[in-house]
Amino acid sequence: RSMRQVRSKFRATFRRRPPTRRTVMRWVHRFNTENTVQTRLRVLEERSPQQNKRHAVLAAFALNPRLSVRQVARQLGISKSFVWRVIRQQMYPFKPQVLFELQPDDYERRKQFCVDELGRISTNRNHLPFLLFTDEAIFHLDGHVNKQNTRCWSETNPHWIIEEAVQSPKVVVWCGLWREGVVGPFFFEGTVTGESYLRMLEQDVLPELEASHMQREVCIFQQDGAPPHYATTVRDWLDRTFPGNWMGRGSPTMPWPPRSPDLTICDFFVWGFVKAQVYAVRVRTMTELKERILSAFDAITDNMREAAFRDYEQRLHKCLQVRGGHVD
Repeated sequence: RSMRQVRSKFRATFRRRPPTRRTVMRWVHRFNTENTVQTRLRVLEERSPQQNKRHAVLAAFALNPRLSVRQVARQLGISKSFVWRVIRQQMYPFKPQVLFELQPDDYERRKQFCVDELGRISTNRNHLPFLLFTDEAIFHLDGHVNKQNTRCWSETNPHWIIEEAVQSPKVVVWCGLWREGVVGPFFFEGTVTGESYLRMLEQDVLPELEASHMQREVCIFQQDGAPPHYATTVRDWLDRTFPGNWMGRGSPTMPWPPRSPDLTICDFFVWGFVKAQVYAVRVRTMTELKERILSAFDAITDNMREAAFRDYEQRLHKCLQVRGGHVD
């Protein structure tokens, strides 16, 4: 059956809002691999108030690892002892490092992007609400968190903290995040190429976008300058699908500045939050790894997304203040 038929049948049978496309896909995957749709992780249960507070603490530090315990407690209206308990259980201090050294031409490109982007935000009220950030990250089965060389509190950082065994099984995860929700995640079992990336856009991303509240006509699709994203076939598809409305390397209207992970929500928030959730306990199988990834994305709340987009706008201003230098 098609996804549309499944969701329509669910609505007609149970007289309630159907599950999301991602939830249905997770049920199908679990049934095919384990002959059951029951989850060991109880991810379908409603979170308690304590769990909601815990996620709020994690999100606050994910967005700004330099916050103090006192600042987070005051910001969220909870006790300092509760914040301390959360970070001692799951968070780790780290010393941040710059991921990419900026080249001489990068500073001007980053400044120009920030000026243009802030202009789009101020003149088009639909720009931020329909801006879809996308990215890929590698998750290793033997991934774990480095607790050494400490400076700031954070659960993890997608490129700085997770130590992964090079030979361990891995999966590449793609996700998209906009202010109203998450697109994906989708899994690549092998190396991402221009061909496999385009196939995912056509077969997975676009159908999920069309099934959501996101309207393709106003969607602004963002991607970085990774080689698969720059393939001619991919850029041609983006030109046809999001004419004048895609942001990335080679975009005719919204070129993305190189070496700028500090300006994309997936890098400065999503992957750090998701990897911390996934590797909080030892992961033993690839099936469990994928389940934990799906569960981590389900844990991203409306408030977290709103805060991430506020931080994005603030980072644009900060980038201009440091004359195109790194924000972090």
